Amino acid sequence: MFRELESCYFIAEAASNHGGHLDTAREMVKDYAKAGANAVKFQAWHIDDFYHKSSPDYEKMKALEIKEDWLPVLYQDCLDNGVDFLCTPFDLRYVVLLAELKVKAIKVASGDLAYYPLLAKINQTRLPVLLSTGIANIDKIYAALRYLEDSPEVVLMHCVAAYPAPDNDANLRCLTTLGHYFPGRLLGLSDHWEGIEASMAAYVLGAKVIEKHVLGRQQVGSYRPGELSPSEFSKLVQEIALLEKLLGKPEKRVAASEYPALLTGQRGLYAARDIKQREKISTDKDIRFLRPAINKSTHFHCGEGLKTPAEFKALSDITEGAPLTTANIVPAPPKLRQVREVVI
Repeated sequence: MFRELESCYFIAEAASNHGGHLDTAREMVKDYAKAGANAVKFQAWHIDDFYHKSSPDYEKMKALEIKEDWLPVLYQDCLDNGVDFLCTPFDLRYVVLLAELKVKAIKVASGDLAYYPLLAKINQTRLPVLLSTGIANIDKIYAALRYLEDSPEVVLMHCVAAYPAPDNDANLRCLTTLGHYFPGRLLGLSDHWEGIEASMAAYVLGAKVIEKHVLGRQQVGSYRPGELSPSEFSKLVQEIALLEKLLGKPEKRVAASEYPALLTGQRGLYAARDIKQREKISTDKDIRFLRPAINKSTHFHCGEGLKTPAEFKALSDITEGAPLTTANIVPAPPKLRQVREVVI
């Protein structure tokens, strides 16, 4: 799924910002599909398989449960809006339900990187996995991957499991480290930072999947650090699209926009004095190197071969200031290129 990507893959992480309301979750699918997301992702749990009843967060998290019958509704909404439905399961039952739904991938939260029964269950689905790597070192990631050997691809998502994460803990260069220790693995970022700069930097460093937490409509306008509104998410997509364009391809070539400079931006060879037919011409005293190389394919222009003087002969009388071309000099100076010979 992810290996065939030509562009960055954007995940709008709705998480539990639906507030326990299906209508809000459905609105989020529409809003972030319009904003340019490739996928809208939710989080699913059965509270008694997730939190102990004595936890102070038990009641709050219980109120934010996604109901099982929401899954096909949200899946279809995503399909209708042209985005993928993704989900982070926090218990084994939801892994089964997501596999039955035939989701394209399953996300593993940083906190469950060492929840090996969950990883083993996900491995049985043989689905692609997005593996968040917060609260982990390299050894812990290796251990998790051993439980996901049957997954066709595991995307390693750099993450700092703080919300919002401090800038000085970002360590985005860790993406390079992950690429070193896990060659061939696709990389991504689960962005817990304010703004969009971390995602942009991560893309430049090799992240092909960007996940960013997003707001429900009722939350837009409130201060929720690290989460984006639809308009902010759209800006993220646009800025990374610009980065994609600017980064281009890793090959050095003459760009199409440079074609005019092949003539106007390079120096042509011109006679520094009146020259008689058959007279020898020396590059160190008889030639001037001036812009432009005129718009004739026969006009010689400067090349790397003029580090030392070269001599050649006039085929005809040449007046001072005239361009030197294949019609009036021979032989061509060593390593000089004609305009028509420049490799594009």
